[in-house]
Amino acid sequence: MIVVNGVNYSGNNVTISGDKVLVNGKQVDLKGQLKVEIIVHADDATISTESGTVTVNGNTKNIKTMSGNVSTQGYVEGNVSTMSGDVTVASSVHGNVSTMSGDIRYSD
Repeated sequence: MIVVNGVNYSGNNVTISGDKVLVNGKQVDLKGQLKVEIIVHADDATISTESGTVTVNGNTKNIKTMSGNVSTQGYVEGNVSTMSGDVTVASSVHGNVSTMSGDIRYSD
């Protein structure tokens, strides 16, 4: 399950591009909200955003955001990257973790 601004969606791929949010290729109605918060309660998700906070409570493949904080609770098979934001990892990451402007934390 994927939660976008408090609304539940079924899927495992999230993309945010400009003012559009897509879950498994279908556009999500943001109802005029400017701030985007993504919470993933699923395994094998792939997340790519231009902005917004991303929280993953399951295992995931890759997480990439241009601007926003990332928090993972499960195993990350690939990479976690953000250009501007903090990354908090509570489990293991098989790939790389990077941020250009922010902190990287491991919390167990």
